[in-house]
Amino acid sequence: MNKFDRRVFLTGTAGAAGLVMLGGLAVPARAAGPLTVGVLIPGSKSDKGWMESGYDGLQAAEKKLGAKITVKYIENVKFGDMEQVLVALAGKNELVIGVGGQTQASVFKVAPRFPKVKFAIIGGNADPKKPDNVSGYDVRQAEIGFVAGAAAAMLSKNGAVSYVGGLEIPAIKNTGKEFGNGARYVNPKIKYIENYTGDFDDVAKAKEATLAAISQGADVHYHILNLGLRGMEQAAREKGTHVIGSYTDRCGTDPLYVA
Repeated sequence: MNKFDRRVFLTGTAGAAGLVMLGGLAVPARAAGPLTVGVLIPGSKSDKGWMESGYDGLQAAEKKLGAKITVKYIENVKFGDMEQVLVALAGKNELVIGVGGQTQASVFKVAPRFPKVKFAIIGGNADPKKPDNVSGYDVRQAEIGFVAGAAAAMLSKNGAVSYVGGLEIPAIKNTGKEFGNGARYVNPKIKYIENYTGDFDDVAKAKEATLAAISQGADVHYHILNLGLRGMEQAAREKGTHVIGSYTDRCGTDPLYVA
């Protein structure tokens, strides 16, 4: 386990999904002592996107509940290592949380082996085969994407906007679809360019996809990326185009971001 980045905090959460995203649920009645929680963050907690927003939520939850809980998180976990990490977390915690839909398959495999442990997935999609000890929190990415698409269409000077997603999983593809719908709601004639890199963290592929969209006229970009966002930012800065923030608010603090 030494190959994974990890930190240990003695602070609090608000329950399952609230730990990472909201901090809005009450800690359930239980035996004396802090509730032990393990959190799997697949990417970097400083990616300016989904993972960072999850980490921000974790910190907010810790601040709210203080010493009622002990939280341990592991970041930068590759897909092939997720089951191993989840097993390690489940062996030492009462609640285990996966940040992102890419953790869903691994959570579904590991959860039945630990029936006394509660698991939660932030993101992902509904599945009738969900184990009984697994819950999910839907952040409604598609709805966010629709609004971002509408904003992009209003801000575009060229009449062309683009979206770059990482993995082509349902939640990410649905967000891209709704981004396009939002753009067309504002401007039915808008040109919409949609690409997927196959990797949320691949900076080079994200830059390549964004440059390809720019070559087709796109001047406002949206994304569901983690570290790959840096590639989109590089392309936009080089070509003088702009980005709409996804999960963290950069508007007003970085001229690259227009919304």
